[in-house]
Amino acid sequence: MDLDPQVLQLADKLLRDSGLGEFRLHRGNALSADDYPRGPFHVVISTGLGEFLSDNELVAFYGHVYRILDDGGIFYTSASAREGGSDALLRIAEILPQYRNATELEPMLRRYPWRQVALTQDSTGLQTFVKAIK
Repeated sequence: MDLDPQVLQLADKLLRDSGLGEFRLHRGNALSADDYPRGPFHVVISTGLGEFLSDNELVAFYGHVYRILDDGGIFYTSASAREGGSDALLRIAEILPQYRNATELEPMLRRYPWRQVALTQDSTGLQTFVKAIK
């Protein structure tokens, strides 16, 4: 799901021949419960969005994802820690990201009754990867 139809067109092109199997793309706002397609879904993947959401928005987003997942459905997401060079470039462009690590993400995810939440940091400490099972 994305607001930008060009992003969805590119995603369709990339996924069509990926061997991934069935997928659905949908135009909508991830912060609006009414914009979500009718579920339930087996998998939801979101990368790169959370860095641009406030804590309250991120918690709401996690709630929307939780709601549309099927029992046993999996949510994959990630978060970035601050890295000086990329942060400086983003700020020059007046893009103000919200950096978070596993310790900051876990309480936000735990506001919902996930069956399992696994947070893993990469070896550099810059990325946290999340796998949450409903």
